[in-house]
Amino acid sequence: MPASSLPLHEFTIGAFRGLSGVRLPGLGRVNVLVGENDTGKSSVLEAVRLHLAPTDPGTWIDLCRRRRRDDYIVLRLHASLRLLFPVRGPDTPPSPIRLSSEGDKGSRVFTASLATEKSVSLGATTVKDVSVIAGTLTGSATNVDLASYSKESNPSRNVDLDSGRVELRFSDGELHWHPPLPDAPVVWVRAHESSDASAVVNSFSRTQLSGQGTDFLRLVQLVDPRVTNLQVLALNEFGPELFASTEDGEPIPLSHFGDGLWQGLRVGTAIAAGRGGVVLVDEFDAALHYSALVDVCRWWLDAARRFDVQLFLTTHSLEAVDALLASVEGHPGELVAFRLDRTDSGIVARRFDQPTLRDIRHEGGLELR
Repeated sequence: MPASSLPLHEFTIGAFRGLSGVRLPGLGRVNVLVGENDTGKSSVLEAVRLHLAPTDPGTWIDLCRRRRRDDYIVLRLHASLRLLFPVRGPDTPPSPIRLSSEGDKGSRVFTASLATEKSVSLGATTVKDVSVIAGTLTGSATNVDLASYSKESNPSRNVDLDSGRVELRFSDGELHWHPPLPDAPVVWVRAHESSDASAVVNSFSRTQLSGQGTDFLRLVQLVDPRVTNLQVLALNEFGPELFASTEDGEPIPLSHFGDGLWQGLRVGTAIAAGRGGVVLVDEFDAALHYSALVDVCRWWLDAARRFDVQLFLTTHSLEAVDALLASVEGHPGELVAFRLDRTDSGIVARRFDQPTLRDIRHEGGLELR
Protein backbone atom coordinates (compact mmCIF):
# COMPACT_ATOMS: atom_id res chain seq x y z
CA MET A 1 0.00 0.00 0.00
CA PRO A 2 1.67 3.28 -1.02
CA ALA A 3 1.71 6.02 1.61
CA SER A 4 -0.96 8.00 -0.24
CA SER A 5 -3.49 5.18 0.19
CA LEU A 6 -2.99 4.64 3.94
CA PRO A 7 -6.06 5.43 6.05
CA LEU A 8 -3.93 7.77 8.22
CA HIS A 9 -0.94 9.79 6.99
CA GLU A 10 -0.80 12.02 10.04
CA PHE A 11 -2.64 11.96 13.36
CA THR A 12 -2.85 14.66 16.03
CA ILE A 13 -4.24 14.30 19.53
CA GLY A 14 -5.19 17.83 20.50
CA ALA A 15 -6.68 16.56 23.76
CA PHE A 16 -7.68 13.07 24.92
CA ARG A 17 -7.36 11.54 28.39
CA GLY A 18 -3.96 12.76 29.66
CA LEU A 19 -2.56 13.53 26.20
CA SER A 20 -2.38 17.04 24.77
CA GLY A 21 -0.74 18.27 21.57
CA VAL A 22 0.70 14.86 20.61
CA ARG A 23 1.43 14.75 16.87
CA LEU A 24 2.29 11.64 14.86
CA PRO A 25 3.47 12.80 11.40
CA GLY A 26 4.61 10.69 8.47
CA LEU A 27 2.78 7.51 9.44
CA GLY A 28 3.69 4.27 7.68
CA ARG A 29 2.05 0.94 7.16
CA VAL A 30 3.56 -0.25 10.47
CA ASN A 31 3.73 2.25 13.34
CA VAL A 32 5.26 1.08 16.60
CA LEU A 33 4.92 3.06 19.83
CA VAL A 34 7.58 2.69 22.51
CA GLY A 35 8.22 4.44 25.81
CA GLU A 36 8.18 4.00 29.56
CA ASN A 37 5.08 2.98 31.50
CA ASP A 38 2.32 5.58 31.74
CA THR A 39 3.50 7.65 28.79
CA GLY A 40 0.26 7.16 26.87
CA LYS A 41 1.00 4.39 24.36
CA SER A 42 -2.35 2.65 24.92
CA SER A 43 -4.10 6.03 25.01
CA VAL A 44 -2.79 6.74 21.50
CA LEU A 45 -4.39 3.50 20.29
CA GLU A 46 -7.64 4.49 22.00
CA ALA A 47 -7.53 7.92 20.37
CA VAL A 48 -7.07 6.37 16.91
CA ARG A 49 -9.98 4.00 17.60
CA LEU A 50 -12.24 6.85 18.66
CA HIS A 51 -11.23 9.11 15.78
CA LEU A 52 -12.12 6.51 13.14
CA ALA A 53 -15.58 5.75 14.54
CA PRO A 54 -16.61 8.60 16.89
CA THR A 55 -20.32 8.45 16.07
CA ASP A 56 -20.64 4.78 17.04
CA PRO A 57 -21.87 4.47 20.67
CA GLY A 58 -20.19 1.07 20.80
CA THR A 59 -16.79 2.74 20.33
CA TRP A 60 -17.24 4.80 23.50
CA ILE A 61 -18.49 1.84 25.50
CA ASP A 62 -15.64 -0.37 24.31
CA LEU A 63 -13.08 2.27 25.29
CA CYS A 64 -14.54 2.28 28.79
CA ARG A 65 -14.59 -1.51 28.97
CA ARG A 66 -10.99 -1.88 27.85
CA ARG A 67 -9.76 -0.26 31.05
CA ARG A 68 -11.94 -2.41 33.32
CA ARG A 69 -12.81 -6.10 32.80
CA ASP A 70 -15.61 -6.39 35.36
CA ASP A 71 -19.08 -4.83 35.68
CA TYR A 72 -17.59 -1.39 36.29
CA ILE A 73 -18.85 -0.16 32.93
CA VAL A 74 -22.45 -0.93 33.90
CA LEU A 75 -22.23 0.34 37.46
CA ARG A 76 -20.10 3.42 36.77
CA LEU A 77 -20.76 4.28 33.14
CA HIS A 78 -20.75 8.03 33.65
CA ALA A 79 -17.47 8.03 35.59
CA SER A 80 -15.89 5.85 32.88
CA LEU A 81 -16.98 8.20 30.08
CA ARG A 82 -15.68 11.18 32.02
CA LEU A 83 -12.20 9.66 32.16
CA LEU A 84 -12.00 9.63 28.35
CA PHE A 85 -11.94 13.44 28.49
CA PRO A 86 -9.08 15.57 29.83
CA VAL A 87 -9.99 16.08 33.49
CA ARG A 88 -8.81 19.28 35.17
CA GLY A 89 -10.10 18.58 38.67
CA PRO A 90 -12.79 16.73 40.67
CA ASP A 91 -15.17 19.72 40.71
CA THR A 92 -14.36 21.05 37.24
CA PRO A 93 -16.07 19.99 34.00
CA PRO A 94 -13.74 17.95 31.77
CA SER A 95 -12.13 19.66 28.81
CA PRO A 96 -13.23 18.78 25.25
CA ILE A 97 -11.67 16.01 23.19
CA ARG A 98 -9.92 17.18 20.00
CA LEU A 99 -8.65 14.72 17.36
CA SER A 100 -7.59 15.37 13.76
CA SER A 101 -5.97 13.50 10.89
CA GLU A 102 -4.89 13.55 7.28
CA GLY A 103 -5.41 10.36 5.30
CA ASP A 104 -6.32 8.74 2.02
CA LYS A 105 -9.78 10.33 2.20
CA GLY A 106 -8.58 13.80 3.15
CA SER A 107 -8.82 15.71 6.41
CA ARG A 108 -10.97 14.67 9.35
CA VAL A 109 -11.53 16.59 12.60
CA PHE A 110 -13.54 15.49 15.63
CA THR A 111 -14.24 17.55 18.73
CA ALA A 112 -16.55 16.62 21.60
CA SER A 113 -17.52 17.86 25.05
CA LEU A 114 -19.20 16.05 27.94
CA ALA A 115 -22.10 17.20 30.10
CA THR A 116 -24.38 15.45 32.60
CA GLU A 117 -28.14 15.75 32.92
CA LYS A 118 -30.96 14.33 35.01
CA SER A 119 -33.85 12.60 33.25
CA VAL A 120 -37.24 11.41 34.47
CA SER A 121 -39.08 8.83 32.35
CA LEU A 122 -42.78 9.36 31.60
CA GLY A 123 -44.95 7.36 33.97
CA ALA A 124 -42.05 6.76 36.34
CA THR A 125 -40.54 8.58 39.25
CA THR A 126 -37.02 7.29 38.83
CA VAL A 127 -34.46 9.96 38.10
CA LYS A 128 -31.67 8.79 35.78
CA ASP A 129 -28.24 10.23 35.16
CA VAL A 130 -27.53 10.98 31.50
CA SER A 131 -24.10 11.62 29.99
CA VAL A 132 -24.39 13.80 26.89
CA ILE A 133 -21.52 13.84 24.40
CA ALA A 134 -21.97 16.75 22.01
CA GLY A 135 -19.47 17.16 19.22
CA THR A 136 -18.62 18.18 15.70
CA LEU A 137 -17.28 15.94 12.94
CA THR A 138 -15.89 17.48 9.78
CA GLY A 139 -14.22 15.86 6.79
CA SER A 140 -14.65 12.47 5.16
CA ALA A 141 -17.55 10.33 6.39
CA THR A 142 -17.70 6.56 6.77
CA ASN A 143 -20.63 4.17 6.85
CA VAL A 144 -20.52 4.21 10.64
CA ASP A 145 -21.06 7.99 10.59
CA LEU A 146 -23.96 7.69 8.15
CA ALA A 147 -25.81 4.81 9.83
CA SER A 148 -29.02 5.58 11.67
CA TYR A 149 -29.74 4.74 15.31
CA SER A 150 -33.00 4.87 17.19
CA LYS A 151 -33.28 7.85 19.49
CA GLU A 152 -35.15 5.56 21.87
CA SER A 153 -32.21 3.19 22.38
CA ASN A 154 -29.63 3.44 25.13
CA PRO A 155 -27.34 4.94 24.09
CA SER A 156 -29.21 7.14 21.62
CA ARG A 157 -27.59 9.02 18.76
CA ASN A 158 -28.31 12.02 16.59
CA VAL A 159 -25.93 12.82 13.72
CA ASP A 160 -26.34 15.60 11.15
CA LEU A 161 -23.40 15.37 8.77
CA ASP A 162 -24.54 18.44 6.82
CA SER A 163 -23.77 20.58 9.85
CA GLY A 164 -21.29 18.13 11.37
CA ARG A 165 -23.18 17.98 14.68
CA VAL A 166 -23.07 14.78 16.72
CA GLU A 167 -24.94 14.02 19.94
CA LEU A 168 -24.75 10.78 21.93
CA ARG A 169 -26.77 10.22 25.11
CA PHE A 170 -25.87 7.47 27.61
CA SER A 171 -28.31 6.92 30.48
CA ASP A 172 -28.45 4.60 33.49
CA GLY A 173 -29.77 1.12 32.87
CA GLU A 174 -29.30 -1.60 30.29
CA LEU A 175 -27.14 -0.67 27.33
CA HIS A 176 -28.35 -1.89 23.93
CA TRP A 177 -27.34 -0.81 20.44
CA HIS A 178 -26.58 -2.31 17.05
CA PRO A 179 -23.29 -0.87 15.82
CA PRO A 180 -22.69 -1.02 12.06
CA LEU A 181 -19.39 -1.87 10.44
CA PRO A 182 -17.47 1.19 9.17
CA ASP A 183 -16.25 1.15 5.61
CA ALA A 184 -12.73 1.80 6.96
CA PRO A 185 -12.75 -0.71 9.81
CA VAL A 186 -10.70 -0.41 12.94
CA VAL A 187 -9.89 -3.59 14.86
CA TRP A 188 -8.29 -3.52 18.30
CA VAL A 189 -6.34 -6.38 19.87
CA ARG A 190 -5.51 -5.89 23.54
CA ALA A 191 -2.78 -7.89 25.25
CA HIS A 192 -3.94 -10.81 27.42
CA GLU A 193 -7.58 -10.35 26.35
CA SER A 194 -9.59 -13.57 26.15
CA SER A 195 -12.99 -12.10 25.28
CA ASP A 196 -12.14 -11.88 21.57
CA ALA A 197 -12.29 -15.66 20.99
CA SER A 198 -15.48 -15.30 18.94
CA ALA A 199 -13.84 -12.63 16.76
CA VAL A 200 -10.98 -15.04 16.03
CA VAL A 201 -13.42 -17.79 15.05
CA ASN A 202 -15.46 -15.43 12.86
CA SER A 203 -12.46 -14.01 11.00
CA PHE A 204 -10.95 -17.49 10.54
CA SER A 205 -14.26 -18.79 9.15
CA ARG A 206 -14.85 -15.83 6.80
CA THR A 207 -11.42 -16.05 5.21
CA GLN A 208 -11.75 -19.81 4.70
CA LEU A 209 -15.22 -19.51 3.17
CA SER A 210 -14.20 -16.66 0.85
CA GLY A 211 -11.29 -18.64 -0.56
CA GLN A 212 -8.82 -15.86 0.18
CA GLY A 213 -6.12 -18.40 0.91
CA THR A 214 -5.08 -17.00 4.28
CA ASP A 215 -2.78 -19.67 5.66
CA PHE A 216 -3.54 -19.45 9.37
CA LEU A 217 -2.22 -22.98 9.81
CA ARG A 218 1.22 -21.82 8.67
CA LEU A 219 1.04 -18.94 11.15
CA VAL A 220 0.26 -21.32 14.01
CA GLN A 221 3.04 -23.68 12.95
CA LEU A 222 5.56 -20.85 13.20
CA VAL A 223 4.90 -20.92 16.95
CA ASP A 224 4.18 -24.64 17.43
CA PRO A 225 5.36 -26.94 14.58
CA ARG A 226 3.44 -29.88 16.07
CA VAL A 227 0.09 -28.52 14.85
CA THR A 228 -1.12 -30.21 11.67
CA ASN A 229 -4.66 -28.91 11.28
CA LEU A 230 -7.06 -26.15 12.37
CA GLN A 231 -10.83 -26.47 12.36
CA VAL A 232 -13.90 -24.88 13.89
CA LEU A 233 -15.99 -27.27 16.00
CA ALA A 234 -19.08 -26.78 18.19
CA LEU A 235 -19.32 -29.40 20.92
CA ASN A 236 -21.63 -27.74 23.44
CA GLU A 237 -24.02 -24.88 24.06
CA PHE A 238 -21.21 -22.34 24.27
CA GLY A 239 -20.88 -22.12 20.51
CA PRO A 240 -18.13 -22.86 17.98
CA GLU A 241 -14.49 -22.91 19.00
CA LEU A 242 -11.21 -23.22 17.15
CA PHE A 243 -9.47 -26.58 17.57
CA ALA A 244 -5.94 -27.63 16.65
CA SER A 245 -4.78 -31.16 15.85
CA THR A 246 -1.35 -32.75 16.11
CA GLU A 247 -0.08 -35.90 14.42
CA ASP A 248 -0.42 -38.01 17.56
CA GLY A 249 -3.58 -36.66 19.14
CA GLU A 250 -7.23 -35.70 18.79
CA PRO A 251 -8.33 -32.09 18.23
CA ILE A 252 -7.73 -29.86 21.25
CA PRO A 253 -9.23 -26.39 21.86
CA LEU A 254 -6.72 -23.79 20.80
CA SER A 255 -7.09 -22.13 24.19
CA HIS A 256 -5.33 -25.15 25.72
CA PHE A 257 -2.15 -24.42 23.77
CA GLY A 258 0.37 -21.76 24.80
CA ASP A 259 -0.45 -18.06 24.95
CA GLY A 260 2.08 -17.33 22.21
CA LEU A 261 0.18 -19.43 19.68
CA TRP A 262 -3.05 -17.69 20.63
CA GLN A 263 -1.45 -14.23 20.33
CA GLY A 264 -0.08 -14.99 16.88
CA LEU A 265 -3.49 -16.09 15.64
CA ARG A 266 -5.40 -13.24 17.35
CA VAL A 267 -3.33 -10.64 15.53
CA GLY A 268 -3.37 -12.59 12.25
CA THR A 269 -7.16 -12.94 12.18
CA ALA A 270 -7.57 -9.29 13.21
CA ILE A 271 -5.53 -8.23 10.18
CA ALA A 272 -7.75 -10.35 7.93
CA ALA A 273 -10.87 -8.80 9.51
CA GLY A 274 -9.53 -5.27 9.13
CA ARG A 275 -9.30 -5.22 5.33
CA GLY A 276 -8.76 -1.69 4.04
CA GLY A 277 -8.57 -0.20 7.52
CA VAL A 278 -6.55 0.01 10.71
CA VAL A 279 -5.54 -2.69 13.22
CA LEU A 280 -4.42 -1.64 16.71
CA VAL A 281 -2.39 -4.11 18.80
CA ASP A 282 -1.39 -3.37 22.39
CA GLU A 283 1.79 -5.23 23.43
CA PHE A 284 1.94 -7.01 20.09
CA ASP A 285 4.76 -9.34 21.18
CA ALA A 286 2.96 -10.58 24.29
CA ALA A 287 3.79 -14.25 25.07
CA LEU A 288 5.71 -14.71 21.79
CA HIS A 289 9.25 -16.08 22.20
CA TYR A 290 11.89 -14.23 20.20
CA SER A 291 12.78 -17.39 18.29
CA ALA A 292 9.37 -17.24 16.57
CA LEU A 293 8.77 -13.49 16.66
CA VAL A 294 10.59 -12.55 13.43
CA ASP A 295 8.75 -15.15 11.34
CA VAL A 296 5.41 -14.31 12.95
CA CYS A 297 5.93 -10.58 12.32
CA ARG A 298 6.83 -11.33 8.71
CA TRP A 299 3.57 -13.32 8.33
CA TRP A 300 1.57 -10.46 9.87
CA LEU A 301 3.15 -7.89 7.55
CA ASP A 302 2.60 -10.01 4.46
CA ALA A 303 -1.06 -10.27 5.47
CA ALA A 304 -1.23 -6.50 6.14
CA ARG A 305 -0.05 -5.83 2.58
CA ARG A 306 -2.50 -8.34 1.14
CA PHE A 307 -5.47 -6.96 3.08
CA ASP A 308 -4.42 -3.27 2.75
CA VAL A 309 -4.15 -2.82 6.52
CA GLN A 310 -2.32 -0.13 8.47
CA LEU A 311 -0.88 -1.31 11.81
CA PHE A 312 -0.42 0.57 15.09
CA LEU A 313 1.54 -1.45 17.66
CA THR A 314 2.89 -0.92 21.18
CA THR A 315 5.75 -2.72 22.90
CA HIS A 316 8.27 -2.47 25.74
CA SER A 317 10.67 -4.90 24.09
CA LEU A 318 13.79 -4.06 22.10
CA GLU A 319 13.67 -7.59 20.71
CA ALA A 320 10.20 -6.83 19.32
CA VAL A 321 11.49 -3.68 17.59
CA ASP A 322 14.38 -5.68 16.11
CA ALA A 323 11.92 -8.33 14.91
CA LEU A 324 9.89 -5.67 13.11
CA LEU A 325 13.03 -4.30 11.46
CA ALA A 326 13.91 -7.78 10.22
CA SER A 327 10.39 -8.38 8.94
CA VAL A 328 10.31 -5.23 6.75
CA GLU A 329 13.60 -5.91 4.98
CA GLY A 330 13.09 -5.24 1.27
CA HIS A 331 10.16 -2.90 1.97
CA PRO A 332 11.69 0.54 2.57
CA GLY A 333 9.61 3.14 4.38
CA GLU A 334 7.02 0.75 5.79
CA LEU A 335 8.10 0.97 9.45
CA VAL A 336 7.93 4.10 11.61
CA ALA A 337 8.65 4.25 15.34
CA PHE A 338 7.48 6.85 17.84
CA ARG A 339 9.02 7.14 21.28
CA LEU A 340 6.70 8.75 23.82
CA ASP A 341 8.36 10.65 26.68
CA ARG A 342 7.00 12.54 29.65
CA THR A 343 8.36 16.09 29.90
CA ASP A 344 7.55 19.15 32.02
CA SER A 345 5.20 20.31 29.27
CA GLY A 346 3.47 16.93 28.85
CA ILE A 347 3.86 13.87 26.64
CA VAL A 348 5.88 14.34 23.46
CA ALA A 349 6.34 11.90 20.55
CA ARG A 350 9.68 11.62 18.76
CA ARG A 351 9.60 10.05 15.29
CA PHE A 352 12.18 7.57 13.92
CA ASP A 353 11.97 6.57 10.26
CA GLN A 354 13.03 3.11 9.11
CA PRO A 355 16.65 3.94 8.11
CA THR A 356 17.24 5.87 11.35
CA LEU A 357 15.71 3.09 13.39
CA ARG A 358 17.95 0.54 11.68
CA ASP A 359 21.05 2.66 12.34
CA ILE A 360 20.12 3.11 15.99
CA ARG A 361 19.63 -0.59 16.58
CA HIS A 362 21.97 -2.37 14.17
CA GLU A 363 24.96 -0.01 14.06
CA GLY A 364 24.74 1.87 17.33
CA GLY A 365 23.02 -0.78 19.45
CA LEU A 366 21.33 2.08 21.26
CA GLU A 367 18.41 1.90 23.67
CA LEU A 368 15.14 3.03 22.12
CA ARG A 369 12.53 2.16 24.71
